[in-house]
Order: sequence, then structure tokens, then C-alpha cells
Amino acid sequence: VRYISHQAFKAQTGHSRAVIRSGECSPYANVILCAGVTF
Repeated sequence: VRYISHQAFKAQTGHSRAVIRSGECSPYANVILCAGVTF
């Protein structure tokens, strides 16, 4: 787990393929999940 700035978060979400809205009301309470293969 690591923290990034809001601007860096917005830049990384430009490459997303799906977005899941959690309904969390706290400002900027977002998570980026990365998946892939290691070979």
C-alpha cells in the first residue's frame, strides 16, 4: 500500500479498463487495484 497525490491518481486512472464506484463519501477515498502476470 502506498499513498500518491490526487494529481498522480488521476494520471494513473487514464489507463484503467474498469471503474468500480464504492459509494464512500470521504473525499479522495479511492483505491487503484493493479493486476497482471509475472512471466
